[in-house]
Amino acid sequence: MSTLSARYHVDPPTPGELSLERAAVHAGIPHQPDAPDNLFRMAIAFEERAVKFFREQQGHCAEGSPEQQLYQELAAEERGHVQLLATELQRWREGKPGLL
Repeated sequence: MSTLSARYHVDPPTPGELSLERAAVHAGIPHQPDAPDNLFRMAIAFEERAVKFFREQQGHCAEGSPEQQLYQELAAEERGHVQLLATELQRWREGKPGLL
């Protein structure tokens, strides 16, 4: 959280400010607190949402502009996060250790 706060020049949320139930609503997935993979599914949904957002923003930029390139790079980074989380979820489901 401190890394993200420094990178984006914002204060981290206070503990308990965002409940898991509320996060699930924002992620667009059912809140299943008894499902052990719930946090993985929420994280993947948030990353997919970020990919969609950056792709949409890209469409509002002039072709070949620095802004369009930035949104392309951000979307690619978020796609990488989706792939990483999906891999970690699959490994976890198979009882394998995480890669990270």
